Amino acid sequence: MVSSRPVLTIERVWSRTWELVKTRWGTLIAVGVFQSLIGLGITTFSTIVSDALTPFFSGPLKILSLSPLSAMVPGITSYLVSLLIFPITSLASGFVSVGSTKVFLDILRGEPFRWSRLLQHRLLEWAYMVALANVVFYTTSIGFVLLLIPGLILTFGFAMSGLILIDKEVDPIQALADSWRMMQGQKMFLMLNYGLAGLAMAVGTLACLMGLIPAIMVTMLLTPVMYETMNSHDESLQSDPPSSPVVTELTPDPSAGIESDLDPDSDTDVELDPEPNQTS
Repeated sequence: MVSSRPVLTIERVWSRTWELVKTRWGTLIAVGVFQSLIGLGITTFSTIVSDALTPFFSGPLKILSLSPLSAMVPGITSYLVSLLIFPITSLASGFVSVGSTKVFLDILRGEPFRWSRLLQHRLLEWAYMVALANVVFYTTSIGFVLLLIPGLILTFGFAMSGLILIDKEVDPIQALADSWRMMQGQKMFLMLNYGLAGLAMAVGTLACLMGLIPAIMVTMLLTPVMYETMNSHDESLQSDPPSSPVVTELTPDPSAGIESDLDPDSDTDVELDPEPNQTS
């Protein structure tokens, strides 16, 4: 019987990830450069808008300067500004996410790199990704405000939603629901993998940056590799038909005979009346 939950291990996920990094490092570099360029533009835009909006929020928040929360005023201001500008920046980040997700899926399935997969998208899938990014951002933001833990749970619960959105071609709500179902019992495992990836990047940075680029590539593929494993497991469950109940056919034992009310050891003779003769 196939288990309803895939068996994920650190060795299995990291060995598969490292194998893909060694064979598709050129593709990963292209995706990384594309993400970095768009990310730099988003950061620059966010900085300009944030500088313009910060005085608007700083005035009303001056009342907190006389309270123990005064040290939190800059953080609260930045948070409020990010809530306002994210719908704008998500247009660019959503475009990047669609292309990156397509390329990651191609890497998992052995498809060659194509620039069209990275740069050419249908309007509907772009709009879906932007909508998904906004739902995840505002939902997890509320979770992080509620003492951090709910935000982490939501972040890792929705981790597969972008891959599902592109791979299954579903709407954002369905992608979120499928991701939440898929990540049942796997959130801590994904968190552990991200922790190990962060440690690998720290070690790579200390080693004169020699190991930083491979560590970044591994981090880029960790979530897609987990998705590949869990999705393959789900597909195997759907293709495996349920086993039909076993029907045991009972064959009568001829040696058992037929039960009779007559005792074979009895001395009583049973006389049968002969059939009367028919006289003409």
